[in-house]
Amino acid sequence: MKIWHRTFAAALLLAAHPVLGLDFTEVDMTGRRFVPQEVTISVGDTVIWRNRDGFHNIVADDGSFTSGNPNNEQFAFEHTFDKPGIFGYHCSVHGAPGEGMHGKVIVQRSSSEAGNLDPNSSGSWFNPQTDGQGFLIEVSAIPKVFTLAWFTWGDNGAYDWLTAAGNYTGPTATLVLSRTRGGAFNDPKPVQSNDAGTASFRLTGCDTAEFTFSMTDPPRSGTIPLRKLLPDPLCPTQPAAR
Repeated sequence: MKIWHRTFAAALLLAAHPVLGLDFTEVDMTGRRFVPQEVTISVGDTVIWRNRDGFHNIVADDGSFTSGNPNNEQFAFEHTFDKPGIFGYHCSVHGAPGEGMHGKVIVQRSSSEAGNLDPNSSGSWFNPQTDGQGFLIEVSAIPKVFTLAWFTWGDNGAYDWLTAAGNYTGPTATLVLSRTRGGAFNDPKPVQSNDAGTASFRLTGCDTAEFTFSMTDPPRSGTIPLRKLLPDPLCPTQPAAR
């Protein structure tokens, strides 16, 4: 990361970036605002902040970068983001994390990263065509374990809740389905779990997946298209290539 003072140095920076082949996004500090307040970039991209007027600086909420002490010169400051995430920042004079003069940089994952299961895949998934049922999914990075709870319906219209667990590689988790019976609300009495079949969960995009199952009790099989209930803000603009 670097900081330049005066307009001449800032002009040199603008000329240099196209030659180096870097992608960059500009944010102005004007008055007591960052404009735009929120930007979305990709891993490896650079954000350049320019102080147009005022007594300002840039400080990351987590302390990972800063332009240094505030000053009222027309300066330019850059930082390259080498990992995905949501990075808040503020001016230490006129703001605080999430308050006053503050901003946000959303760094999206690459398409290859978004195409593989990871903890970002955790959450609620459902099929929009069959409202009222779905999956709660948890993905652990270390160890690489995938678990889910499947909330669905039996042929008689009663709840049919199943669980599954297994390992995953790349976009796919291989699972063993279980059905638990014999429980009662808030009752510590032991319950009984039995194998109910096998299944797999495969990402088809950052926020889309396919759930393929083969059940033995009762016998049934199929593939369910799924969508994540709350979209992942770190998903790349273009869907992952499959």
